[in-house]
Amino acid sequence: MEILYIAHSSFLVTAKNGAKILFDPYDPEGYGDSLKYVPYCGEADAVCVSHSHPDHRCLKFVQGNPTVFDKPGSYTFGDIKIKGIETDHDENGGAQRGKSIVFVLEIEGMTLVHLGDLGRKLTPAELKEIGRTDIVLVPVGGYFTIDAATAEEVVADLGAKVIIPMHFSTPWCSFPIGPVEDFTNRILNVVRLGVTRFEPTDIPASPSVLVLEPSHVLK
Repeated sequence: MEILYIAHSSFLVTAKNGAKILFDPYDPEGYGDSLKYVPYCGEADAVCVSHSHPDHRCLKFVQGNPTVFDKPGSYTFGDIKIKGIETDHDENGGAQRGKSIVFVLEIEGMTLVHLGDLGRKLTPAELKEIGRTDIVLVPVGGYFTIDAATAEEVVADLGAKVIIPMHFSTPWCSFPIGPVEDFTNRILNVVRLGVTRFEPTDIPASPSVLVLEPSHVLK
């Protein structure tokens, strides 16, 4: 399996058999000049959409005829199991920003969790439904999602060993959200190699934060 960081909250997971699962493709035109990432224009076999905001749902650039998963439930996609769990986009039961979906992938003997635009801590029931977590893709920027401090608590609750931050400010994103350093400065074991992709062959014994660089940026 390979995990490619597209940008913002969008990732492309490519299985060993070639299946491509895309998470939260964004529309760079959805918020004026606030999001200056290049859209993902490649192929995907499946697209997991956490919610309908333009920075998380944009299918017009995606090539092929992907199956779209945008609702809670349990699904099978080839030999990959996909579970969608509804959560809240804010701390008020979704009253401010609506709902968001956490996606859980069981793939090649590992469990990968994309937390979408999670706006609060996970409940005990949600943690139980998610189950064992090897890799978590977690928003850390705050304002629209959980902030760095809450993200630290969430990944600890999940017990994830590989922690990949997302949804933070960069030179190409001027949303009123914090930089990734707000999160990484709270963590002891941080790996920042300046790469855009990661192939998890072995899961470390102790939790490690891996900061990936966005691959779809204006040069």
